[in-house]
Amino acid sequence: MTDRFFGGIKTGSTGVSVHLLVRRKSDNAEVTGLSFNTAGVVASYCRQGETPTAIALAAQTAGGGWTSGGFAEVDAAAMPGLYRLDLPDAAVTTGADFVTLAFLSANNFAFMERIPISSDVIQSGDSFARLGAPTGASLAADVSAVIAKTNNLPPDPADASDVAGAIATVPAAVLAAAATTPIAANMTQIKSIPLS
Repeated sequence: MTDRFFGGIKTGSTGVSVHLLVRRKSDNAEVTGLSFNTAGVVASYCRQGETPTAIALAAQTAGGGWTSGGFAEVDAAAMPGLYRLDLPDAAVTTGADFVTLAFLSANNFAFMERIPISSDVIQSGDSFARLGAPTGASLAADVSAVIAKTNNLPPDPADASDVAGAIATVPAAVLAAAATTPIAANMTQIKSIPLS
């Protein structure tokens, strides 16, 4: 059921199963042994702004493939009172913000649960592509390309010793002239220095 649940159920999902917990009214103990055809067992759903719709319960197993209205006990020993219910697809179709699920059984507390129906886009795949990267672009490939370029930089390109070293390579005559001679004259002098 990948990407169907996101703080609720994604609108328009199909084949959704939920769990519900059944407790006895007399002592609040978990109820075991219920099945889809147990007398008094009734399930329904009510979408926002609509009237209740009965769910036709059907035989199911804890790990079986989805079937509309499928109902089964999960594990009486390991998870007493927990049951699986396969929601009809119509319960979570578009057009409502929530659906309320109801499950009733004789001598037991009613199970009522309001479940949000979300229209949010649930992200999957490459985040970079979803931000508008060109077709075929890959975040991993782009990061590798950046790393390949930055690996060639000196460990500290703005280090003061590097700056001092660069200044030391300027001929003393140019530095002396710069302090007393106009810029145009300095440029003429710089041009006159032979390249080694």
